[in-house]
Amino acid sequence: MLDLTPHFWEDNNLLQGLQFRVQYQDLLADYAGKNGLPGIFKQEVREKIRIGDTLTLTNFSASGRYLICHTIEIIAGENDPKPKLAVGNKTVQPKTVRLSVSPNPAHDQATVDIAIPEAGQGLFTVTDAMGVVRFSLKTDFHAGITPFKLPLTQIKSKGVLYLRLDMPYGSGQAVLTVE
Repeated sequence: MLDLTPHFWEDNNLLQGLQFRVQYQDLLADYAGKNGLPGIFKQEVREKIRIGDTLTLTNFSASGRYLICHTIEIIAGENDPKPKLAVGNKTVQPKTVRLSVSPNPAHDQATVDIAIPEAGQGLFTVTDAMGVVRFSLKTDFHAGITPFKLPLTQIKSKGVLYLRLDMPYGSGQAVLTVE
């Protein structure tokens, strides 16, 4: 997550020149547009972060404006992707849940490709930028890659939507913009 390029939308407009502050425990760093976060900060967070710890994002500014009322807290979860684990001479790859969505941005309908290594019951949710759950489906999912048609006309929400699939062994997320 520390290496991803964030985007900040207001209504249907992508704001330019995004900057914000990231705090983890006693560590502070500023995200400065295309330069991202300082490498030493990312390295220290990766070494120290534990399940349940919180990254706090504040002091947002974009398109020449200070966005005072926005604070985002990201909590490290037990099912978040982990690096490969080395066991003896063997490398163990954690089970990962991957979501990809197209087209993005979308209008009336989007297809979510769900890639999971093992079948099982999962909870798929779509949440808007305000945290309101717009769509939820608890069902059995098949192993492999399964396309799922997301009915955006029924969801009736514009802007950024957060897609998440929680499986017993992990979770995956994707972000979709609806115009």
